[in-house]
Amino acid sequence: MEYHAANSGWVIEKGSRSQLIVLPRNEFNHPELKKNTADTVPFEHVTRIFPILS
Repeated sequence: MEYHAANSGWVIEKGSRSQLIVLPRNEFNHPELKKNTADTVPFEHVTRIFPILS
C-alpha cells in the first residue's frame, strides 16, 4: 500500500486502530469530472472551418 501511496496518488490516513485509503479523484469515483459529450465539437465541424485538417 505504501507503494501505491507513493506512486499512484493514494492517501493513507491512519487512525488509532484503523487505516483509511483515499483514492485519487477521477471520472469513476467523482461523476462530476466525467467529460460531457455535449461540450465537445465533432471533428467534421472542425474540418469544415479549417479544411487544411482534412
